[in-house]
Amino acid sequence: MDIQYDEKLRSDKIMFPVVDARKDDIKQTIGTEYPTAVAKWEIRDTYRPGELVLLVRDGEKQAEEPFTSLELEGNGAFTQRLGRMKESLDHHGQWKTAVEELMSSVRQWAKDLPGAVAKDDTVTLNEERTGLSELPRVTIQRGNAPMWVQPVAEWTLPPSELARDPKGGASWTLGLAELRGSGGPIYVYSLAPKREWVYQGQVLHPDDNPRLYYPLDRQSFLKLAEVCFNG
Repeated sequence: MDIQYDEKLRSDKIMFPVVDARKDDIKQTIGTEYPTAVAKWEIRDTYRPGELVLLVRDGEKQAEEPFTSLELEGNGAFTQRLGRMKESLDHHGQWKTAVEELMSSVRQWAKDLPGAVAKDDTVTLNEERTGLSELPRVTIQRGNAPMWVQPVAEWTLPPSELARDPKGGASWTLGLAELRGSGGPIYVYSLAPKREWVYQGQVLHPDDNPRLYYPLDRQSFLKLAEVCFNG
């Protein structure tokens, strides 16, 4: 595992030795599972002056956390945060895969929308635990009416109704995406460990039980797309 430091941090004679002293902890906590990862310490002024941030990348996976000098000087809080970053790396990898699978399906389903043309695009999310991340988005144009299928947030809780879904629900979500046009937004959730996207049944059937969510498939997508196009 490679540990890097930006120039601003390297020139800080007080902070750099404190940060550098924790490199073995990073390698032990994160590097054992992600030996090819690159961890970079940075001093940023984005949210507050001189904020110390650790960014870890391993292929398509990434995690990001700010740290205080007090956390660096202790052991418990620092290693706990590193453990959280390791969990974030795994979560982010699963999330990106889920988004890519959704967009791949949407591109195929859109071929069955009369007069519609689908184009690939990207959107950038800025998340608390993973930082800036570029993800795929699909724009579907039908005449003068556009609609978008795009990721909205990785770190989100599922609606409480999912926990009571008689069909099983899920213990957590990988993230949230939306279908948006003149109608919508219609939110869809990526569920884990089921690895499927679901939508609230009440969107298409107003009299349906609001607690029920159904898998997003070709047939339901085409109906939801019409809601987005027609408002």
